Amino acid sequence: FAYKAYHDKLAGTAERHKLRVRAYGEDPSQSGFIRFEVKSRFISCIHKITVDMPMADYEDARPAIYDRALPPKRFIDDGSVSKEFFRLQRQYNMTPTILIQYRREAYEKNEVARVRTNFDDELVASRNLDLLGPLECSRSLLKYGNAIFEIKLDGAMPFWMHTLIQKYNLQNRAVSKFCYGIRSEARFSAMGRHED
Repeated sequence: FAYKAYHDKLAGTAERHKLRVRAYGEDPSQSGFIRFEVKSRFISCIHKITVDMPMADYEDARPAIYDRALPPKRFIDDGSVSKEFFRLQRQYNMTPTILIQYRREAYEKNEVARVRTNFDDELVASRNLDLLGPLECSRSLLKYGNAIFEIKLDGAMPFWMHTLIQKYNLQNRAVSKFCYGIRSEARFSAMGRHED
């Protein structure tokens, strides 16, 4: 099941799951929490659940995440996302494959529906999977000066958003930072091989 989430994404599999472990801030080791996410797609419906785990608990969870060890019993019994996270990880034999780092500028507007827009830039990927350590051997995933612009909606798109999309002729494109990172690693590995 190595790279299952990647191949499911490319194939457009009707039911698929992506597990994320996130750290925030300029120095993630100084963050007070680590965010666990389960992002699931069922045909056209996306469901995401998150939980913020205290840093002390994350240290106890590391062997389960990286070494496929059994998680501490309290993570299974708590009834939150960590139970679903570790269930899916073990069911599909998932392990971390790529570390993605980026800078985000976010805006939010609450009306009839919640509208969020994000500008993500300085997007880099690394196979050094130490979430709290220094970022090493990273590769840029975007051309200089480019950014990813995301629009996220909870409910129907408001009229003013339709107007902006038409005015600037914005095109809908599926962009996966995760897939960008995996492809970047594949290209790097292919170019990095030495001939005998």
